[in-house]
Formats: sequence, structure tokens, C-alpha cells
Amino acid sequence: MVSTHIRSKRLLIFVFVSVVIAGIALSGAVAAQPSVQTDTVDIDGSEVVVDTDSYEGVGIEVPDGYEISEISDGGTEQPGGAVWQSPPETVSFVLTPPASASTGESVDISVSGDETQTYTLTLADKSAEGPLNEESVQVDGSEISFAVASGASAVAVESFDPENVELSDFSGVGQAQPGGAIWNGPQADTVSFTLTPAEDQEVGDTIVFDVFDGDDTTTVAVEIADDSSPVPDDFVGSPDQFQAIDGSNDGELGAIEIAEAITENGEQGNVNGIEISPIEFAQIIDWNGNQQPN
Repeated sequence: MVSTHIRSKRLLIFVFVSVVIAGIALSGAVAAQPSVQTDTVDIDGSEVVVDTDSYEGVGIEVPDGYEISEISDGGTEQPGGAVWQSPPETVSFVLTPPASASTGESVDISVSGDETQTYTLTLADKSAEGPLNEESVQVDGSEISFAVASGASAVAVESFDPENVELSDFSGVGQAQPGGAIWNGPQADTVSFTLTPAEDQEVGDTIVFDVFDGDDTTTVAVEIADDSSPVPDDFVGSPDQFQAIDGSNDGELGAIEIAEAITENGEQGNVNGIEISPIEFAQIIDWNGNQQPN
């Protein structure tokens, strides 16, 4: 007796072969092999994108227990998978793992064109990971970055709360838009921008905004922090001058740091963008020499 699973697979293969034969008969030529452009699938289900490479017919087969839904235009669900006849350049579907699946496991899906290839996707918990590479932003502004989903045509950020934060220094093709920014056709795995908190925000406040990585839209929050070096109460200069010299951010000025600052000041006219006069340098050296080691 033939099992239901075997009959389902035969039906899928039969339907797919029919699609491919029909495509070949119409075109007289076979294009390159389709390929999967997605590396991970969310444990709760997420979109998988397939580059068809203009192939005349594409078939997808997934393991038992995995569900396929939201099949893109032109696709037809089949037992254990889906097929597209005369598909566009990319097709997609939502793949949902079974309840027994766990984060970190992998799933193999088969993609058929002129031949059948197997692609391995890793199960991930995107909601737990979050899209951002940073958890905080500096009180005077710092870089925020996030990974671009595989095959993404565009990514964006928007809906900033508070609205009067400042976005600048966009990586690659990034450009400002009302209420956010967009990267149309990103060529890198990661995009970034400088986020500067609003003037009325303080350390410990948060900034909330939406991130679209080309696959999912996620609402994120970063906490405002201040990682600059602590300035001694009796320092003779300004806090900006101390932090400009203190490259190690350890709250202490070493002799080498001061010497490097003097050289930089002589060559560029400032130290990390902060002006320090010769007399101020002399006063700082005298102050630093009078400090008692801890």
C-alpha cells in the first residue's frame, strides 16, 4: 500500500514536471537554476524568497510538518510544497515550522528548475534577537546599524518617537525621508546612520522607531547613554577638552595621550574637533603632574 506522503510527493513531482515541460515547449530554451535568497526562517514563520532567474517553471518542496502559506502571485499550493508556472523574477511564500521545532535547528527545502537543489535554512527567533546591532545611542549622537535581509530590494526606518531626533551620515545609498530614511537597493549586508537624541532628552531616556530590514518590520527602542570618560571635578580645562585628550576613556590623562594631543593640535589646529590653546595645554600638563596616583 502506497502511503499518503509518497502519493503527495508523486503528485507534486507530476505537477511540477508538467509545468517545466510546458515551459520548455513554449520557449525552446532553459534558463539558469532558481535559488533561495533567504538564509533564516523565523520560528513562528516568515517569508522565504526565491530568485527564479526567469525560469519557466519553479517547484518548492518542504519537509513534513512545515506549512506553506501566502504564496506569491502565480503560485499554486501543492501537497508538500508549491509550484509557479511562468513566474516573475522572484517568488515567495511564508514557511512556518512545526510546534516541535526549536531555534538553532535547520530545515532543508528543495527547489526544482532544470534540476533539483537543496537549500538549508536556519530557524531563528527574530523577535528575541531584534534587528539592531546596538542597544543604546550616545547622548550626543552615535551610529545605529542593522542587518539587511537576504535579497532585500530596499530597507527603511521611520516613526521615530520623539519626532525631533536627528538622522544623518547615512551609509551607502541611504537618504533622508520625511519621518525617517530609506536605502533603495542596498549593496551591503548592513546599513547604518547616525541617530542624535532630541535636545530635551537625557541619559536613560529611550528612542522608539520602526525598522524594515527588507523582510520584516520591527518596532525597536534604544536607550540614551553617555560612555564618555568621567571628568575630575578639579580639572583645569573644560569637560570637552578632557574627553578629547582622554582617548582611552578611563578618566585619566596619560603622558602619551597628552603628547599625542599636542601633536594633533599642532597639525590640525584642534584635538578631536576641540580647540586647546598653548597656555591651556601648559595648565593641563601642570594639573596632571600634580595628580596623586590611585
